[in-house]
Amino acid sequence: MNISELSEILKSNQHETDTYDFKERWENTNSELLKDILSFANTAHHKDCYLIYGIDDSKHVVGITDEDKNQKNQQMITDFLTHVHFANDSIPDVIFNKLPVDGKIVNILTIKDSDQVPFYLADDFKGKGRPISKGTIFFRDKDSDFGFQSVPPYKTMEKLWQKHFHLDLKPKDRFPYLLDDICNWSWHDGDPEKFVYNIDPNFCIEIEEREDQETSIQVESFSVNLPNPQIFWSSVSLKYNQQDVMNPLTGMSLDGGRGFVIYPEISKIKDLYYYYYFANSLRNCLRSKLSFGILLQKRKLLCLIIPVILLANSLKSFAQN
Repeated sequence: MNISELSEILKSNQHETDTYDFKERWENTNSELLKDILSFANTAHHKDCYLIYGIDDSKHVVGITDEDKNQKNQQMITDFLTHVHFANDSIPDVIFNKLPVDGKIVNILTIKDSDQVPFYLADDFKGKGRPISKGTIFFRDKDSDFGFQSVPPYKTMEKLWQKHFHLDLKPKDRFPYLLDDICNWSWHDGDPEKFVYNIDPNFCIEIEEREDQETSIQVESFSVNLPNPQIFWSSVSLKYNQQDVMNPLTGMSLDGGRGFVIYPEISKIKDLYYYYYFANSLRNCLRSKLSFGILLQKRKLLCLIIPVILLANSLKSFAQN
């Protein structure tokens, strides 16, 4: 969280929500701290959450000073969570930072969004404060956190497990996670040829040769040094329940069909053209999985690497740098 994000929260009409909680001072015990972290880690939405220290429930900035002997820093938080025995070794990702507000210092813990929910303990946690029993699932519901008082209702648990298995996402957004499960994709010959996700065959990737081969570009700069520089073009369609989840991408069979690559995007700086993928894009996910994963395993093709730039965010920031 940065100062502008905190300012927006302070200006809003909401006091505490399922994404942030104001605290005048740090928790008195690690048991309370752990409960608060777990309550925000176990959320069904896909947003980061925040514990904001040094602001009271009325949004009055009181600040955190050295007199608060319970205050923590990043190393202390990391060490503490590392020594807690979480089930499946799934540790919430928590980031500490400080912000100056009205001449005072506010501490913030950012609990990063994760699909590893539900987080809970594999062993009892004992120490100062109320002990936490293994298997206890804390959760955040609107502006109240629960756990000591009651177990999560069925609907809450259902939403957490849906998030865990990405069942709450649209089909397009589920594809990157399904592609990570390479072993459960199978190749099907036919017209068109396609990969099918065995666990849910409604998901498939169809690869169909384009009919405009003779009028399309035969050679690209990244193919000229291959033994066979000619490119054969195909249409790559991601489908769910026989419906496209996005516009088809362009695939390239390289070196006489011994390699396969998703065609990159192209741009230029002045007169210099370059190829690129956005790191978090589905196009890049397909590039890595189809080029280096599924096709190599299922069809025993060669791994061909083409020179491209992998961008973190926007073309504008890349051009400025």
